[in-house]
Amino acid sequence: MSNTQFEEYIIDLINLFKKHVAEAEEHIISEQGMVNMMKENFPNFLKTHEEKGTDFWANDSEIKDTNKKLDFAQSLSLLGKMAIDNHRQSQGATPGSGGSQ
Repeated sequence: MSNTQFEEYIIDLINLFKKHVAEAEEHIISEQGMVNMMKENFPNFLKTHEEKGTDFWANDSEIKDTNKKLDFAQSLSLLGKMAIDNHRQSQGATPGSGGSQ
């Protein structure tokens, strides 16, 4: 049986993370690796923040609490916050109005 479209999305997220890991043995991504991943794969999202004068990274506890390194679960949490923020923007909210809290 082949994977569903959404299963493929999950596999793509895993592969995207693996592409940017800093320490393959520990499956850890550095803050810079996460920033690079976001810039390469979500440039329009980050551009929207820049245009509105908000910084997606400025107050995020996922990075602050991990000495600038994230595991896969933490990186998914950041991507989830990005998705929430995009959803809120689609309803008229300002970028950064709650998706990265």
